[in-house]
Amino acid sequence: YSFSKFEATLRSIDIHESQVQTIDTNAFANLYHLEKLVLWGNKLTSVPSEWFANLGNLRILDLSFNKINQIDYRVYYSLPYLNSFNIANNQLKTIDFSLFGLMTQLKTARFGNNPLLWT
Repeated sequence: YSFSKFEATLRSIDIHESQVQTIDTNAFANLYHLEKLVLWGNKLTSVPSEWFANLGNLRILDLSFNKINQIDYRVYYSLPYLNSFNIANNQLKTIDFSLFGLMTQLKTARFGNNPLLWT
């Protein structure tokens, strides 16, 4: 499924607790005005950078309560205006916190309840 037919008007997408396991890499293509993406409470296992290729205006990203065990490092380059990032309650073991410097507007980041290995 693609939301591209709403590219001129869509500001928010909320697909929570929907048992989603995978999302097509182009599902969010050309949603230049999207500011909020909520995908909490699904069964996602990874976060590919392609989801965010054209989401430069995204402000809020909630990926909590999934089964995510990896985030493509290129995601951080695609979200310069993100100010709220929730990745809590997943299965992440490592996060490269140095990449958060790329998100200069970030005000809130939630990582709780992940089996993080702090080094």
